[in-house]
Amino acid sequence: MKRRSRNRIAEALDPRVWAWLAQGVDDRSFAVLVAHDRIGDLWAEHGTASTAAFAKANPGKRSEAWWIAAAPEPRRRLGGAGVPCFTALNYIEHRSLGVPCSWVQPDDWRYYNGQLRDIAGELIDNGYKLGDFRFAPVNPNDPPAYESQAAYLRRLGLLLPGELKRLTDRDFEPELLVDAIEPDDDTFSTEASDDE
Repeated sequence: MKRRSRNRIAEALDPRVWAWLAQGVDDRSFAVLVAHDRIGDLWAEHGTASTAAFAKANPGKRSEAWWIAAAPEPRRRLGGAGVPCFTALNYIEHRSLGVPCSWVQPDDWRYYNGQLRDIAGELIDNGYKLGDFRFAPVNPNDPPAYESQAAYLRRLGLLLPGELKRLTDRDFEPELLVDAIEPDDDTFSTEASDDE
């Protein structure tokens, strides 16, 4: 079987799809959205070449397409406070780069414990009471922490030849998911409201 070069493979695909597979660029174009639906076929044909191209430019990391099509498991959580929405609420499990995308926020906790206030400052009477919802929201002082992509790849023996030599100790440090925390105007507390 004759091998095609990476450049010829890239030429055979819509450039936006190759950018998503091999460079991690996701412009949400129609071509990329269609690629999401065809990821199995695309990955079978272009996965090895696109992984090599991505790893060459981003050692110790993988593209979103790799995480969707080839990752054997999610990244390990190492600590931090908070619960993913798919664990606590009726959300579909969704991850990006091997970690959960949406997290229980303080307002989720307040709502499902009868502690959320409307814009006039009045408690919203929704039938929930304190103690109904036991899932902790993310905490800006202790955000969720996950193993880095490099640590994940090394743990599972998925680093490409020569990739480890291009990494530093910093590449293996845990990643804090500070982006999981939505801004909150007031100090969050799991204590009952004064108006109960």
